[in-house]
Amino acid sequence: MIKVLIVDDEALAIRRLEIKLARYTDVDIVGTARDGDAAVAALTNLSPDMVLLDINMPGMDGLDVADYASALNIDVIFVTAFNQFAVQAFERNALDYLLKPVNNDRLGQALDRYRQRQKRSTALDKVGELNSVLAQLRAQSLENVPSKPDSGLWIKDRGRNRKISLESIEWVEASRDYVTVHMVDDRSHFVRDTMHHFEAMLDTALFQRIHRSTIINILKVKEVNMRKGVQYLLLQGGAELRVGRAYKVQTSLRLKEIFINT
Repeated sequence: MIKVLIVDDEALAIRRLEIKLARYTDVDIVGTARDGDAAVAALTNLSPDMVLLDINMPGMDGLDVADYASALNIDVIFVTAFNQFAVQAFERNALDYLLKPVNNDRLGQALDRYRQRQKRSTALDKVGELNSVLAQLRAQSLENVPSKPDSGLWIKDRGRNRKISLESIEWVEASRDYVTVHMVDDRSHFVRDTMHHFEAMLDTALFQRIHRSTIINILKVKEVNMRKGVQYLLLQGGAELRVGRAYKVQTSLRLKEIFINT
């Protein structure tokens, strides 16, 4: 639910907004105020998510109230009969600026803007949390990570049998009937094998599939980024790899799980 506080010195204006907001099932009007001082008290006591705020009011005006709301991380939508305050409003990071009489479509757009901001904020919080976990994870010694007794892997690359260290693999990508094994020293091995079979040979304590064609060494992840709703992992070697939608939740959980177990 979006907890909304309405602030206006006109009772009729407040009532009109209450009626318009009643159509939205995810909006809860937690209170109203008729002047700036009462608004500040309501912001403190009611902790709304958003305030619909008039500018011209007795005592403390709406711009001052907006400064107070901003300090509390409460979103502000100005609702006023005057357009000359728009620049000052947006200087205060206002979410929107609605002119009276409020149009239903414009009010709906303002609420949608809030919803979208919350989605972006949630996504960024998750990315920030993962990056924090990764920073701590990189500080851990690799010796603390459980591994199989024989951490080497025999592969046939270009007709030659080679034994490579699992810890030296950064990521693996599939291309039809082949896989390319990218190493931490910028070398790569081209192996005739299926992704499914190759994945079965890897240590699950170190490796995670993030896409139908990509497996990573989870300890080599340097940074998590989100662009247009898509998650990307930046590896220590510089490769930035996209996380497939079907693997996004499992990958995020795996990063946290690895950290907890080290």
